[in-house]
Amino acid sequence: MYTGWEPEELAADPATAAALDGADAVITGRYRAGRPTRLAWRGSANQRLVTRTALGRERYAPYLDHRPERPDLQVQVSEGEVRVIGVPRPGDLGRIERDLVRRGVTLRETSWRP
Repeated sequence: MYTGWEPEELAADPATAAALDGADAVITGRYRAGRPTRLAWRGSANQRLVTRTALGRERYAPYLDHRPERPDLQVQVSEGEVRVIGVPRPGDLGRIERDLVRRGVTLRETSWRP
């Protein structure tokens, strides 16, 4: 679960803490564009992968410090929508957009641009 919050903020709010009860692992910290990272599943170097359960430790421990050569991205195309799932590196979204245009796909709007 991506929180976008710092650990202290998560612990300070009982409703938020309760919402995390079912999470095996969470990513804490706000995304900071000026602090890129190659750590798996994190968009910026200040974000942390925190395991919360035995299952979370079993599944996610190998990824705590994992730095893949390229991030895993999924691109799904269905019912007139294109979804990019994962944490892209700088420039990845532009490359995907250009490739889609070359293939004849017209994007009406994008969620990654204001």
